[in-house]
Amino acid sequence: MERAFVDPSRLDELNIHPSMRMRIDHGLSRRSEPYIGEGNLRLLKSHAGNAAARSQRS
Repeated sequence: MERAFVDPSRLDELNIHPSMRMRIDHGLSRRSEPYIGEGNLRLLKSHAGNAAARSQRS
């Protein structure tokens, strides 16, 4: 396995697995919030809602 720091303009020259390239692209997009994915986002919202409900019962 090879690892290196490269200029983003060179990414198209490299053999990068599509799932890793997607992560890199999301990291370079400078979003105001992290990209989590639709399934994971629903899970996090559900977890947050459950935690809020538990704290209200206490």
